[in-house]
Amino acid sequence: MRSLLLHLPLFDRTRHWLCVLGVALAIGGESVAQPLPAAAPRSERQVKAAYIFNFGRFIVWPEPTRRGASSIFTIGVLGDDRLAEDLVALLHDRTIRDQPVDIRRVRAPEDLDDLRILVVGELDSLRWTPSLAALREKPVLIVGSTPEFARSIGHVGFYLDDQRVRFAINPSALRRSNLQASSRLLSLALIVDTDPVAASPMP
Repeated sequence: MRSLLLHLPLFDRTRHWLCVLGVALAIGGESVAQPLPAAAPRSERQVKAAYIFNFGRFIVWPEPTRRGASSIFTIGVLGDDRLAEDLVALLHDRTIRDQPVDIRRVRAPEDLDDLRILVVGELDSLRWTPSLAALREKPVLIVGSTPEFARSIGHVGFYLDDQRVRFAINPSALRRSNLQASSRLLSLALIVDTDPVAASPMP
């Protein structure tokens, strides 16, 4: 497995991430959907990293059923090494659901083992689509870069709306993977459910 060691400092994080963490810790209100203050580092990847942290806090996973299940909350990143670095910076020395966090760069299908979240950037669809389809049957949250990704391949898809990073969620896909999103998370999402009655209009 190719993991990034969270204890290695990539750059001075302290002041750099204060406002980004403010986004991640404020999901109970509308402020989570607002742009970061002008003084804050606010690249699109950094905001996505804060949202991914939120997904770990506000998605419910089933209890592990096998002995020896990993006690580490592992987030895999496929096809976006810069986002992987931003996640390492944001989640340094933090926990999700009382578990230490590991960020893994996914290079091969075997790197998909024991993930809680998989974030998908650019990928070779012919190579990876079968693996993602199999992964969707497991309790692994799959996050992509478009609402259509959430509708067709994964569970969550980012998109830009008036220069703000937003996200879409597919509740039906979550249920098939034995995952559950909190009502607070759903209230901030564009719903792209495969049930046409439940789905929101596409942006």
